[in-house]
Amino acid sequence: MERIMAILRWKSKESLLVYARMNDGERSDWVLSSMTQTVDSTVAAHLPLLDADAWVAALQESLRSGELGAAARTAEDGADIDDAA
Repeated sequence: MERIMAILRWKSKESLLVYARMNDGERSDWVLSSMTQTVDSTVAAHLPLLDADAWVAALQESLRSGELGAAARTAEDGADIDDAA
């Protein structure tokens, strides 16, 4: 990491936090990955259930089954830029 910092003329690790940013694709990959993780912390088990729990569970199941991706591809295939005008 120090070599990269020197090449890019970053003087400190704090400057790394300012200049090193994720691109949209990487950020999207992290968000999608986080949606499929299981939280099994003893602290998390004591948190109250949120109203959106059922919705999030359905969304995660749609991601796992591929249903959400198929629906998005179908919608994208049917979209026509000229229709929006």
